[in-house]
Amino acid sequence: MRPNLAYVSFDYNGKRSRLNASPGLGSYMQANYAAEPEIWQYVYELRLGFKPRKNTDWWIDAGVFGSPYGNESAVAMDQLSYTRSLSSEFSPYYLSGIRSIHKKGNLQYTGYLLNGWQQINWRSINPAFGANISWDPKPGKNAQFSVFAGSMNTKWSPNLGMRYFADFHTDFATGKRVTQGICITGGNQFYEDSARGSFAQQWGTLSYQLRYAFSQKHLATGRVEAYIDPENTIIPQYIGWDAGFTTLGLSLCYTWKYSDNLHLRVEGKHYRAQQEVLSSRTASPGRTNSMIAAAIMMRI
Repeated sequence: MRPNLAYVSFDYNGKRSRLNASPGLGSYMQANYAAEPEIWQYVYELRLGFKPRKNTDWWIDAGVFGSPYGNESAVAMDQLSYTRSLSSEFSPYYLSGIRSIHKKGNLQYTGYLLNGWQQINWRSINPAFGANISWDPKPGKNAQFSVFAGSMNTKWSPNLGMRYFADFHTDFATGKRVTQGICITGGNQFYEDSARGSFAQQWGTLSYQLRYAFSQKHLATGRVEAYIDPENTIIPQYIGWDAGFTTLGLSLCYTWKYSDNLHLRVEGKHYRAQQEVLSSRTASPGRTNSMIAAAIMMRI
């Protein structure tokens, strides 16, 4: 057993300034920050913000902060399911740059000037842009639409061009016992190749979750998802794999809430792909993969 994510959050919130510094460690940090400089591999979040106008709910933050893409974050305690869907695993968990957040009523508008697609290390002089609209019509209901546009071209990936990505997700309670979640994403990646010229590849995802509360302490969540990447735009083709990645996933999660700050979660997952692209216990990849995961989650 090893920690997936452990972090400490230090916050300062003034009338017109704010600061968040959250160092972290665990397998999540090792997997997602591996390409960053060593000093940044332990920075879960680090941002400094100020309010340009005193009597408005408008903030400008600079630094490293969470991503709006997908309805699942790195903090599994706050999700409907314990594990994350393929859609969330292969879209940015964190971003770096500058963001402008303006809230008015039940709408929140955020604009981003970014260093790239989930990266802190400066790799390109070309900035990326993003936007998010979040709507909270009433407690327990939220809908968000987000977009990303930026060049993926670097000296390590000279054939990559512009990437465009869109995400819609919503979480909503229907009664006291049922909560549902839907996430739909799609992307378009352009390439420049000396032989083929300019061309583009697409990918898309869909996930649906339903959580039922048997009581305040005992909950169950089911999820069905699909990831369609026919040309390995996002998910790379490894040696021995078939080309393409078209996969259907099913999962069932049980949550025991001992308290608001202490949860036990157990989840079983099963994936089935059209191609032989899933890791298996045998030496060669297969078309199916199953797993069981469990965790104790604590917030102090």
